Amino acid sequence: MKIDKNMIQHLEVLSRIDLSPDEEVELADQLGRIVEYVEQLQEVETEGIPPTNSVVPDGRTQLRSDEPGPSLDRDVILAEAPDAEKGFFKVPKVVDRGTP
Repeated sequence: MKIDKNMIQHLEVLSRIDLSPDEEVELADQLGRIVEYVEQLQEVETEGIPPTNSVVPDGRTQLRSDEPGPSLDRDVILAEAPDAEKGFFKVPKVVDRGTP
């Protein structure tokens, strides 16, 4: 797949970013190399190789033991917060009910 100027400009619209002409050329080159690598990976023969979900030989992940321990002090943690109120972190509203 060829990454051309039109594709880069389309990606700019989709991602809502503005790139300079130099950045467009650089991005086209970088994406082109990524696509070439993926195409190269697609040529690897994988017939008869079972899929895996772990890189650990026996498939078991080494986890630490789950033991209860002391909690962090609430007042110390809230003292580090940019804004706190009544013992809780105070954050900006992020839920938008939309326009009627």
